[in-house]
Amino acid sequence: MPSFSIPQKQTVALVRQLGGAVEFVNDYPVKRPGQDEVLAKVLYTGVCQSDLHTRAGTASGADGKPITAIKLPHIGGHEGVGRVVALGTGLPERDPSIHLGALVGIRFSSRICRRCEYCLAGTEQYCQGVGDFKPTNHLHHEDGAFQEYVCLDAGYLTVLPPDVDPILTAPTLCAGLTAYKAVMNAELKVGDCLAVVGAGGGLGRSPRL
Repeated sequence: MPSFSIPQKQTVALVRQLGGAVEFVNDYPVKRPGQDEVLAKVLYTGVCQSDLHTRAGTASGADGKPITAIKLPHIGGHEGVGRVVALGTGLPERDPSIHLGALVGIRFSSRICRRCEYCLAGTEQYCQGVGDFKPTNHLHHEDGAFQEYVCLDAGYLTVLPPDVDPILTAPTLCAGLTAYKAVMNAELKVGDCLAVVGAGGGLGRSPRL
């Protein structure tokens, strides 16, 4: 089993207040994984337009209302690929499929309840939580991929094939999935024509990758 040297401090892209500047901080603490968590070394990450809206304080929900419940200081990033460098206590025994050196995705959704009607139906992107637990994401609630190391929920982990190209894979975790879902929802058939809006940007380019 490989071993990795993990520093105490790291470089992060930090936003201290909404509308504020992005600061590159070189002495930010590296978290250690808790129970049912892994620590991943970030290899590559994309930058989503929603990251920019969140930093600027202009993000809004599906209802059009401003999103103000944002963790501050804030480290964004939800289009990342990392390598597992540490495992939480007891995790190897509970889930041998997660191992040191594995490639993992750092995507928008970070933690879900796995118990509400949406999670049980396989539509966990609409997770409502149970009891006091509320779902979280790497855009508003938890630190994301704009740092060297990130802790991830091992029970809701995107484990990637070992031979994928992290550079190409990282942006597909948001832009790629968004475009893919739109194509699937359109129920296209072979021979149908598809018009891609915004073909010069991340979402528009993804269907052609």
